[in-house]
Amino acid sequence: MDERKRYFFANDDYKKIRFEKIVQKMQDELKLMDDLKNFRKTEHKEDDERIEVYKALLNKSISNIQESLNKL
Repeated sequence: MDERKRYFFANDDYKKIRFEKIVQKMQDELKLMDDLKNFRKTEHKEDDERIEVYKALLNKSISNIQESLNKL
């Protein structure tokens, strides 16, 4: 009928693919934080505490997302 009309279909695995990419980005960020800590070589207690809190948050988020992925 209308030749310009486009049809789009949602990928059934979209949620899984999207969450896997989010987990990968979080893991990359964790690696970046470790590399930064190793690069600085000097200890900054306040900064190190903040980094550890942030890393704990990322690890918890990764764990929660992976649990959700296992349920899909």
